Amino acid sequence: MNGIIDFLFFIDICVSFRTSYLDERTGFEVRKPKLLAINYIKGQFTIDVLATVPFDSLAEAILGKAGFFKAFGALKLVRVLRLSRIITYLRSNSEVKALLKLIKLVFYLMLYLHCFACVWWLVVKEKRTWISTLYYGDSLNWYFVYKANVISQYAICLHASIVLATGNDCGPKDRV
Repeated sequence: MNGIIDFLFFIDICVSFRTSYLDERTGFEVRKPKLLAINYIKGQFTIDVLATVPFDSLAEAILGKAGFFKAFGALKLVRVLRLSRIITYLRSNSEVKALLKLIKLVFYLMLYLHCFACVWWLVVKEKRTWISTLYYGDSLNWYFVYKANVISQYAICLHASIVLATGNDCGPKDRV
């Protein structure tokens, strides 16, 4: 999946070299290929390349471990933040733009909940004493969170992040 995403980001880099922009001084659309390339290289090009090149895979192949190079994957999020600008300059009617803004809002909410679930797991995995809201009443299965496979752990932490985001109680409970 990462390879497909990286390939699509590479295609986006190629398209960005040919994407016109509005000149701030004149207000006219710039379409000259040389000026488009210079504008892109001065702007987002460095971030786009760092987000697209699979440094973690290369480091793992060469060094045997990805380590610090996995952090470059977070730069993909910066590219996603450009959605607002794309929607603003889209040549379409207001209903389509409103629908795209709603989809963007839902996407950002899912991204927020995902990041919050990952941080939640980082916090609770150390002490191994957290009881998920799914298991408050079942004192025999409190350890399920830590013995389950990664997908189940993620689902439980995602549930906890949704509970916390909606303002419900997800406080600590004593084990019996």
